[in-house]
Amino acid sequence: MTERRLTRRGRETRERIVTAAAELIFERGVAETTLEDIRAAAGVSGSQVYHYFEDKQALVRAVIDYQTDAVLDTQGTHLDHLDTLPGLRAWRDLLVEHQRSLECRGGCPIGTLGAEVAEIDDAARMAVARGVRPLGGQDPRRAPGHARPR
Repeated sequence: MTERRLTRRGRETRERIVTAAAELIFERGVAETTLEDIRAAAGVSGSQVYHYFEDKQALVRAVIDYQTDAVLDTQGTHLDHLDTLPGLRAWRDLLVEHQRSLECRGGCPIGTLGAEVAEIDDAARMAVARGVRPLGGQDPRRAPGHARPR
């Protein structure tokens, strides 16, 4: 599906769908999360889901981007300092505290998702690879030549 300009309300609806999908997929996995589950959790109609996403694979790719942004927003400044022992310790402490807050459920939201889709969706596998490649400690979104389609 080609990207089109969305109204504010359209962006909000799309974001609500992606957020609901991300939460459900994190809890249950891709295989155990249906579009109906996502539709109900987002409070939208089935036609709205298909208005924004061609199929479940397209929605999963949007979830990969969402999770990548969430992880990098949280860890981005730490990734820029992995070349020092204090920087590594600060990053480790951030990750440990995050896992404690989740009661160690779910693992890495990008890596877990990648393991589930890598063999069945090449585009999703490549999106995951971009998301987990910190490029020498830099946030991949700030790396030269990196532009992820929205």
